[in-house]
Order: sequence, then structure tokens, then C-alpha cells
Amino acid sequence: MTQSVLRFATIAPLLSLCLINAVPASAATPGIPGKFYEYHLIATTGQSPTNASSPLTGTGDNPSINANGTVAFVGQFSNGEGVVVGDASGRTSPLITTGFVSPTRHFGRAVQINGNGLVMANDYVAGSPPLYFERLWNVMIPGSYREIARGGPTYPYDAVFNQ
Repeated sequence: MTQSVLRFATIAPLLSLCLINAVPASAATPGIPGKFYEYHLIATTGQSPTNASSPLTGTGDNPSINANGTVAFVGQFSNGEGVVVGDASGRTSPLITTGFVSPTRHFGRAVQINGNGLVMANDYVAGSPPLYFERLWNVMIPGSYREIARGGPTYPYDAVFNQ
């Protein structure tokens, strides 16, 4: 049985998102005695995700990983926040919330990805009063989402929160 665990490794001033595959001793990788973990770099500060206009300056602290090893997380940029996905393939991670990175829009701390490549994320637009949204994003089609709920004046909810 292989267990996947997502951990943050902070090496000042570099913030990295790593995927750690924990393999039981009985199932250690053939040919590499004592190999119990594999580390795969998913994203680092300074890296520019595909579709992003600026490099990552940080990440949210509640990423999500699905059974396929795809990781979704809130990426922080100099001009706002967005949702980024990545895996151990070594390809550049894409920003899936294209057109939504703005200094007044925040994605909070957490996202949730499922095995079908759909990411649930909460975002809000600062203002008086703020507007809140819960959206289901499609990893395969960056910028594509379905609005699940919204909150604010004249909407069904005063606010919509994640977690």
C-alpha cells in the first residue's frame, strides 16, 4: 500500500511544495535498499505557473491531493491569489483560475481536488460589502468553472465560506 502525504518544506527564503510518497518497508522500491520516500517538487516561489502573469511568492497552507497524485493549492502572487495545480511529472504547474488574480480577490487558505480533476475553491472580493463565491474549477480547462454559491447583498447568502 502506498500512502501519499503532502508536506510543506520551508527553506528561507524559498517556499516549496513537495509531494512525499510513503512506501512501507515491505514494498520498498526494488533495487534501492532502504528507499521509503520519494520527494517530488510540485512548486517553488519564483516559479511562474502556466497562465500566470507573475511568479509565485507563496502558497496557502491547506493544499489538497487526490488519489492520482494531483495537488491543488492557493498560489500567492505579487498581484493577488489564484488556484494552482501540479503533479510529480515535472511539467510547469498551471494556474487554473485565469483572469481571477487581482489584489482585491482572495482565495483563502484551502481548496479541495477530487479524482476527476475538479477543484472546489472559495473566493471573495474585498469591498463594502464583500462578495463571496464558491466555485468548482475544471483542471483540464483553465478558467472554466461552475458557480456553486454566492453571498453578499441581494444574493441568497450573506457570506459563503470554505472548510
